[in-house]
Amino acid sequence: MGLFSRNTQPAPVDLGHMRELFFRTHPQFDALPPVADQLDAVAAAGGVDRRDLDELEATTRLFNLFRGLVEHASSSTGNRSLTQRVDGVFASPAGVTDQALWDALFSCGTSGVAAAGFVAETFADGSAAVAVASSMRDSGLLDASYTELPDPGLDQGNPKQVVHSLLAASGFTTLIHGPDSPNALFDAVAGAAPSLAQSDASGWLGKSPEGIIWTILTDNRESVFAAFYGGDLSDGASLAEVAQRLADIGGPWKASVAKVGALVPTDVARLLQEAGVVEAFTLDAFADPSTREGRRRIRRALEQGGFERVGSVLYKGVLPGSGERTQLIWVGFDRTLTLLSPFAEIEGEELPPHLAVEDGRYTAQAFPPFAVLQLELPYTIDEDDLRREALEIARQADSIEHALNPASDDL
Repeated sequence: MGLFSRNTQPAPVDLGHMRELFFRTHPQFDALPPVADQLDAVAAAGGVDRRDLDELEATTRLFNLFRGLVEHASSSTGNRSLTQRVDGVFASPAGVTDQALWDALFSCGTSGVAAAGFVAETFADGSAAVAVASSMRDSGLLDASYTELPDPGLDQGNPKQVVHSLLAASGFTTLIHGPDSPNALFDAVAGAAPSLAQSDASGWLGKSPEGIIWTILTDNRESVFAAFYGGDLSDGASLAEVAQRLADIGGPWKASVAKVGALVPTDVARLLQEAGVVEAFTLDAFADPSTREGRRRIRRALEQGGFERVGSVLYKGVLPGSGERTQLIWVGFDRTLTLLSPFAEIEGEELPPHLAVEDGRYTAQAFPPFAVLQLELPYTIDEDDLRREALEIARQADSIEHALNPASDDL
């Protein structure tokens, strides 16, 4: 070691000494105020019975408030280590405790003592409880009545049964619902919490980088997004941040919280019970990037043209057939854009051989209870060409139907 070398490692901070310094410089405190143990105060500030308070949500917001105050102190003092030390507590596998949060501040020395005084005043005078109660009321979390969602009694692998099991077992579930399509809902959700757009959506459930399992359900009028958290949001700052971002989504979407035991807000219970599950991989956000904009453009054109959404990947409309007849048509969103139009009714799942169509452009497929003409198109097709193709397949299907059964009604 050189003659003038010296150890540049900072000496460890004596946490006991920093605590003593805190109480000497803040004589109004006999003890550090609780952070998480403010639930009675939050319930009182919100005017609800403690038994009706969503404790996980309230605790998460108390922790988020603590962090926000520390971040403000970090900005004021220029000492970014304050926020970094607190984030380290949130990220610790040991979980979050009041002592760990205060010690994280005291480990920053005298600047941490000053920040602790600023934070302690908010948590000691009731301001924290009032702020959390107010934010929960704004999110509709203090006045919701709850309903136990009935078990659908389906096979264990059925998506609706899996959703019910997740609602029953998850300690905390964020629900976002509103009167729009699954794609519009997911776009809004991913806009509020961008990490959700990076989810693994290779199956019917999605999984975010933070490990949040999610799904979307729809009854073709309304849609609901459900994000399932395993238990305590204090297990990590990233989970709590996603939950908070979703709670603050706003706009036409309403955020609420389901509780363990499949207890869901009454205003969303019917939708959860009646809606069908949307496979995550069918959402436009997870489509091949080369087709994503085309999918969205064509969906908009169909909706503006009066087509009805009858599933996450299917739209239904009625177009002119031959003469005065009309013809049903479906537009499906899969690997390719698919047009389907019925020309006969069938029994069972298979296409009867006598209904096979030999045509250079169209194929005949079973689409129970119908036999349909099918045409696959690229997502790059423009709206005028799509309308021409839709009118043509409708006329062709109607023509075949009429040839098979001249007295038939419109399909």
